[in-house]
Amino acid sequence: MSNKTEDIDISQLPLFDISNPSTAAFELFPRIWAACESLTSPNPKIRLDGLLIIEQHRAARFSSLICYFVFSRLDDPDLNVRKRVITSLVDVLRVDHGGNHAPELVYQNLKYHLSQLGELTIYGLLETCEEEPDLEIYVADLLRQCSHAGEYLTEIMINRRYRLDIRLRAIKFIGKIGFLEALPTIERMINKLEVRDNGQQFFSFADQNTNDEIRLLPVLRVTYDLLIAP
Repeated sequence: MSNKTEDIDISQLPLFDISNPSTAAFELFPRIWAACESLTSPNPKIRLDGLLIIEQHRAARFSSLICYFVFSRLDDPDLNVRKRVITSLVDVLRVDHGGNHAPELVYQNLKYHLSQLGELTIYGLLETCEEEPDLEIYVADLLRQCSHAGEYLTEIMINRRYRLDIRLRAIKFIGKIGFLEALPTIERMINKLEVRDNGQQFFSFADQNTNDEIRLLPVLRVTYDLLIAP
């Protein structure tokens, strides 16, 4: 029996799943790989330049590996990098202008990774929206894929250690997406803050934290009405 094994031409193995491509075939694979390596750089400008190249070729849309590289920067400390990651990932989730979906494997793998988002990553997404409100619709698309997003948004909403503007943003997303699991907590917060608000009409010595928290009340009421609407 021969021990000879069949030679495999590695150069011919597919890097991208283009079985149902939404755009033209890729021509610069080495450039795209170099861009992926750029994502590991400690220099945020180099990371951003790499993302721009990946985005230009829409490489994350056709390769699960490239998509994961991009996803890994979702909690990047640099705001500009995070912005690009958000738009690139949403591009994978959405149907393109020609009515084409991303390949099923790429799409399902990204949905799985998004389903595992943690509280700090979600906090970072809210922080990004504060700096770039136009990204809110993109962030909402990502949060809809996370099975625990409602729970984490609720935790952010009630945590007084977090910035008030981020807590307000969390409340708005709860209403926008419709996380009903937050409803009991929102109702309790409304009742508690209304008592505080009424008390301030008689006492002028309420601390600053109490005054700040009362700013949540109007947004909580709007979100409550959205959640109970038929």
